Amino acid sequence: MRVVQVVESLAIGGLERMAVDLAISLKSRGHDCFIYCVCAAGPLASIAAAAGVNVRNFGKEPGFSARTACQIPHPVTDTLRGVVGVQD
Repeated sequence: MRVVQVVESLAIGGLERMAVDLAISLKSRGHDCFIYCVCAAGPLASIAAAAGVNVRNFGKEPGFSARTACQIPHPVTDTLRGVVGVQD
């Protein structure tokens, strides 16, 4: 199964740590895991990457960014092509 998590960043924090731990756990069970960081990769990105999780940083600056809004859907759509269900 392919699992994509979209987070603001992988800075040190509870949500960020949970996202990394979930991705690493799923990866160890044979799933393809991706974490897309909207604003910044952060220090937890290297931990995820070292475990084989695909991490991508879009580098969005504060405020609205039309560029980022256009960039994010393409890799997410490509990654999720053929997925049957999506969890909100």
